[in-house]
Amino acid sequence: MERQEDHQGRDDADDRAISTLVLPPPPGQGQRQQDTYIVQFPKDQVYHVPPRENALIAEKYRNPTKPKKRECNCGCFSPRVLITTAIIIISILAIVGITLATLFLIYKPTKPKFEVTHISVKTVRGGKNSPPPPPQYEITLTAHNRNKKLGLQYANNADISMTTFENTKVARGTWFPALKQEKGNSTEVNINLTGTSERLHRALEKSKNVTLDLDMKLWVKMTTVRMKTGPLESKIACKIMVSNLGNGTKILSQDCGTQIKIEIYGS
Repeated sequence: MERQEDHQGRDDADDRAISTLVLPPPPGQGQRQQDTYIVQFPKDQVYHVPPRENALIAEKYRNPTKPKKRECNCGCFSPRVLITTAIIIISILAIVGITLATLFLIYKPTKPKFEVTHISVKTVRGGKNSPPPPPQYEITLTAHNRNKKLGLQYANNADISMTTFENTKVARGTWFPALKQEKGNSTEVNINLTGTSERLHRALEKSKNVTLDLDMKLWVKMTTVRMKTGPLESKIACKIMVSNLGNGTKILSQDCGTQIKIEIYGS
């Protein structure tokens, strides 16, 4: 009897313990849901695996990508932009063309003209143990400013060469006198060229009716009170025939032409 009472007492104690684990029903629930049980677990026993998207976001913040340069979309080359750009360029060219045409009509710029009037040769004998120095050629030119409203200014730097048959270079020089010419004036200038070979000069000295090509590259400005040009590259080419290149050289014929690109700017 005592064992049965002890066993019954234990069953009653277990029933009371189980009854204490049963939570009251949630508020607002009726008597129908009294048989619903809510089981709670401690926090240290709850395991949670984060979704894969969280790992991708963390990786993106860990290794930020460099921002890509903004590329020009199709709008940069749209027909409207191209047409507007073309209109602007054409307008600028038209204004510049009208301005230049007006200036040309007013000032009527004309290329200068050159004329070769004299050529002389100076030679110096060398010593016993030294070769003779190269000959020196002195050429006299007349520069004509044929402009009626423009003055001319020549820079003293130049590129001058004199050649003969088969384009054999006879002499060359890099100096031209700094010259200012008023409108309609003519000025005589002298240039000095250094010979390239004493042997070549001796051969030409014995020849008769020698044909020479004198090529000059000069820089000239056209000026007036309210207008100026930048340094304009002028190319002068003269074909000359002389009696010889010794003593008493005479010019038998000569013909010079000038090429110059004229660009006028307001001052």
